[in-house]
Amino acid sequence: MRNTTEFKNFIRQPFAFAGGYQLHAVMKDGGCLCHKCAKDNAKLILSNTRNETQKDWACYDIRVNWEDADLFCDNCGEQLKPEYEMGE
Repeated sequence: MRNTTEFKNFIRQPFAFAGGYQLHAVMKDGGCLCHKCAKDNAKLILSNTRNETQKDWACYDIRVNWEDADLFCDNCGEQLKPEYEMGE
């Protein structure tokens, strides 16, 4: 993430502008956070994203889960449901 602006926009609006797809935060350690957990911990995440002190609380990217049915929030355990599901 180039700066904290993208994370702040995600906190204000949890859905992608085009299409209304649900977004989630990807942390620098590879973990993911749902919108609620990211919002609840926004000050901690913003601080660590700026200073890069704790990778587990530093935001790397904001993404849509397109097809991963096994993606869960690393804080609360809620499933980050895929927007498209692969056929079996």
